[in-house]
Amino acid sequence: MGRYLQNQSGTFYFRRKVPTEFKERIGVTEIKRSLGTGSRKLAKIRAAQLYLVSERLFEYAKMNPRQASKYIQNIAREMFSREIEKWEENFSLKSADVFCEETNTIESSRSFTRALMQSRLDAEKFSLQANKTSLSSLNIEPFLSSVGIESLHDDDNENQALKQILARLVQRGQIAAYETMLARLDGDYSFRPNDTLFSAVLDMKDRGEAEFFPERNKAEANEQPRSEQVRSKRPVQFSEIYETVIAQMIQTGQWKGQTVNQNRTTFVRFIEVAGDKPVSEYQKSDIAGFISLIRKLPRDWGRSIKSRDLSLQQIIKNGGGKVQETLAVNTLKRHHRALSKFFSHLLNEGVYEGRNPASGYKFERDSSKRNKRQEWSVANLEILFASPNWQGSKSKVHRSNAGSVITKDEKYWLPLLALYHGNRLEEFAQLRKSDIQSEADIPFFHIHGAGGRQIKNAQSERRVPVHPTIVKLGFLDYVDRIMTEPERSIFPALRPGGADTKYGFAFSKWFSRYRQEIGVFERGVDYHSFRHGFITQLLNKGVSKEIVEALVGHDSGESMTTSVYHKGFSLENLAEAIAKLEWPEVEKLFAEKAADN
Repeated sequence: MGRYLQNQSGTFYFRRKVPTEFKERIGVTEIKRSLGTGSRKLAKIRAAQLYLVSERLFEYAKMNPRQASKYIQNIAREMFSREIEKWEENFSLKSADVFCEETNTIESSRSFTRALMQSRLDAEKFSLQANKTSLSSLNIEPFLSSVGIESLHDDDNENQALKQILARLVQRGQIAAYETMLARLDGDYSFRPNDTLFSAVLDMKDRGEAEFFPERNKAEANEQPRSEQVRSKRPVQFSEIYETVIAQMIQTGQWKGQTVNQNRTTFVRFIEVAGDKPVSEYQKSDIAGFISLIRKLPRDWGRSIKSRDLSLQQIIKNGGGKVQETLAVNTLKRHHRALSKFFSHLLNEGVYEGRNPASGYKFERDSSKRNKRQEWSVANLEILFASPNWQGSKSKVHRSNAGSVITKDEKYWLPLLALYHGNRLEEFAQLRKSDIQSEADIPFFHIHGAGGRQIKNAQSERRVPVHPTIVKLGFLDYVDRIMTEPERSIFPALRPGGADTKYGFAFSKWFSRYRQEIGVFERGVDYHSFRHGFITQLLNKGVSKEIVEALVGHDSGESMTTSVYHKGFSLENLAEAIAKLEWPEVEKLFAEKAADN
């Protein structure tokens, strides 16, 4: 049975090619399913069960070729056809315009609908590529009932392989539907998706022939009252609408970059815990149950690639009762805010009436040491910047061994940039040459979330003047030398990595190792600690709290609007404030090095 096993990131998968004679009937070339275990012994047992299931599936396709075609491919085609009709009816260009708070303008519904579809398309493609597709996640059980496929609702193992195949076909149909509607928003009604299974459906619809279950549909039409035939209303499921809410938040500028990904994860995990129900049926107990469960998660679960395919219960169980740091209160609050905003938005939109089930939830004060602000001590800053990476190393590879080589790359510049600008790691790790600009002879960093860049939230978008010490150390010369193309990274060695595909992923790992090698590693004092020191130093120099927040893109939680970060202070004001920051002990080290040379 080992020939059907594949180990991916510590989890075994069952993989079996579909015989050539059945590929067209079944609609896929391979059966692939997670076995939910890292134990080879247990994986073999489960693979043996799936082998028997796949044998029955092939036998079914062999003995009932017409039925196989009807109950697999036609289900996906019907779903695709209905998806197109739904979007044309409910998200037509006749729908109301949308007010965009970020630009203070009225955005057309065309823009909103495009953002919504693109968001869903990206999510579906990611899910399909990551092999995360399942019928339950697609929420099509009511649809299956409407076309008479009751047997697939059973949870017995005999139907699992068929379910997996059907799920992937249906998701392919959803992707094709979003691609089609995006093209139609631009006026291209001749567009046909590359997936031939569904491109033919559009031709059939043009001829009025796209009806894949005519007998069932006719019976339903006879049974349904005339008023219900005109417009059928039903409760909106959580899974059906959360991507709509995400798109609305993106459209209005309330959510950006990392916030979007984090909140999408919250919604998916909430469905996992509380179940996928009509949004009006959720109670405070659902919110409380979700928060209660995620309290038990290990602190780093979101950064673990292995955790992607595991349920929350499995992640907690894998801890084996070990004493480990769990999620910080601020992280719990972030998950809660996402749910609170979700239900608040639906209430404002009139999707349902009642009280926000996430309101009134109280969190305890977090007094743990790791959540208190920790900064670099002056003594450790001296040790850090007096070390070989900045004063001379053995080679580009052996950075912690003393020598004469100084390599000015991301490992050299990123810590210095954070020390003098208080930035988040990803904000500067992803910098492109076009992000370093100049106005009135003031060079500055333009931090934003366009073009695939990631920022934490709307407040993170800002302009930060380059500190005079960084200019003196040759950073602007480095930028001009290392990169000539505006949209190329100024740190070309960095590549997206980790669960969140961050450019700073590899650097963060290296910086931890390097601090250990030179003897300044201290738990809770890391790259982000430069940011805390930056804030403290400026406040001690008499710089106003508002200007400091404008420089670091930090929301104090007070009644301050996003405009204060963009319009409240001129670049001259910001440059004057940041120039007050001094690290004499560090600057002395570089001055001495320059004198030696």
